[in-house]
Amino acid sequence: MDRLPQELLDLIAEVVNYEDLEPLRLVNKAFAAAAAPSLFEVIPLWIGNRSLERLTAISKHPQLSQYPKEIFFSPLRFIGYDNDTFYEDKAKVWLEDQPASPSTHACTLGEHMSAYRSYIEAQQLLSSNDLDVKILSRAFSLLSRVQVLHVDYDDTYIGSTELIHAFGTFRARDLLTCSGHHTLPVLLQALAASSLKVKVFELGSDITYTYSSTDCRVGNYSKGASLQRPQQSISEADFSYPDGISILALSRTFCAENFDMCNNAFSGLRKLHVGGIRVTQDDDATLSRIAAALRSLMQCALCIESVTLEEIWLYHHLEAVPQPTMSSVLPHGFNNIKQLDVQYYETTAEFLCDFFGRHRTIVKVDFYSVTITGSNWSTALKQLRTLDLVLLEVFILSFHDSAGHDVQVQDYILKRTDKDPLVEERKQSE
Repeated sequence: MDRLPQELLDLIAEVVNYEDLEPLRLVNKAFAAAAAPSLFEVIPLWIGNRSLERLTAISKHPQLSQYPKEIFFSPLRFIGYDNDTFYEDKAKVWLEDQPASPSTHACTLGEHMSAYRSYIEAQQLLSSNDLDVKILSRAFSLLSRVQVLHVDYDDTYIGSTELIHAFGTFRARDLLTCSGHHTLPVLLQALAASSLKVKVFELGSDITYTYSSTDCRVGNYSKGASLQRPQQSISEADFSYPDGISILALSRTFCAENFDMCNNAFSGLRKLHVGGIRVTQDDDATLSRIAAALRSLMQCALCIESVTLEEIWLYHHLEAVPQPTMSSVLPHGFNNIKQLDVQYYETTAEFLCDFFGRHRTIVKVDFYSVTITGSNWSTALKQLRTLDLVLLEVFILSFHDSAGHDVQVQDYILKRTDKDPLVEERKQSE
């Protein structure tokens, strides 16, 4: 084993399952060096005790600090109730159904109450004097190779190992929230105060990766079962995920008052991906707040004095309610936009012509279930043919009700053909 070249050990580590990388590092120094790049390439993070300790330790290590390239941040946080009787009552109800003696129940309840109080006290301490901001900003400044920051409020792995260790098999979900009221502003402040310049910022639920138990490299990095997964003794109807990031949290974080902070945080941004915002109701007031929050995010996170932003990805996940308009969230003034991906938005032919006319650097456009209001896509495409989009290479239209068919319309827009591709697609379907 000691005679194997380091290059071969590196290749072995690349095919090892993620959960086996940590034990592999314990074999010897050579395997430790081979497994480290893959093990520490992605850092799962939430504002929890062990998570912050791990982040700090990695950032201060002269070698390990060179490996992280991506950070997955979960806004998971304990709900600070006025008293802890709420949790105690929940725990007692759960324990009554467990096959154990009353004395065992009493010990388990004591352990749970101790863990809950410990986390609440830790949160209060971290919040005082912006200690959580300072810890994160110091670590971010030392992780110079990180280029991607994901804020995934649908993740059910980040923090689960730590909380399962503290609470055992009892599900603490009734105490958890992903609202982001505290955690999202803290993340922005820490990023702005650090020297880290991320190139990719993704905000939303499960934008890039599909998390599953078979995903050995990214998504199963916590090496622990999800806290939100029901135990066998608990029915499906008895569990639910913590709520997603709230509209209020987005509005407070990406608001005009925080423009300078956003400018510092995202001045090196090249890709901005914004996923669907989870809401619990679809009334007009809620939809109006969604549009306002998205507009605030776009105006603050995109209207920066930067020529580096190249890709915008917008996804609205509510299909049964009125869709937000592209004009309400996409400001003008991008200097180097090359790719635009949009799903479940509304727009007009006039806005598209105005936007693409102003941004002739566009190379690729991918629209999924984007609705043209007051007209139709054939009319919009005819108007786009009047533009001189010399750099355009791909323009894809696909629709929710078209069996997943993608229609490439760039040749028609660029006047390489006079046949409307949408009309041709309908003929073939018929």
